[in-house]
Amino acid sequence: MHIGDRSLEQWRALGCRRRETVVCFYCWRGIDAPVGTKVPLPARGRIGGPVRPHFAHPAGIAPPGGHIRETVRHVNAKYRLARWAPALSNVARGRPRWCCFCGW
Repeated sequence: MHIGDRSLEQWRALGCRRRETVVCFYCWRGIDAPVGTKVPLPARGRIGGPVRPHFAHPAGIAPPGGHIRETVRHVNAKYRLARWAPALSNVARGRPRWCCFCGW
């Protein structure tokens, strides 16, 4: 999932203090935490505010120093490409492929 898939209000309804259905992908995959770690994420930010909308760990629950930024950017870029590419007429549809560099 990506923060841009829904409005902030919809994400907040699913977030940390409510149904706990949005969890950190990196913690769950075992990046900076044991595999299967479920950290509920609230949606942060405000449309038109100084910080763009994003998901964030609740205070005191993030790994020391946060997650590796390159990993975050890599997954975010792959997600955006996967959402954009099927709209092109010359892109074949098929099963998603794992990334040859990181295994995702």
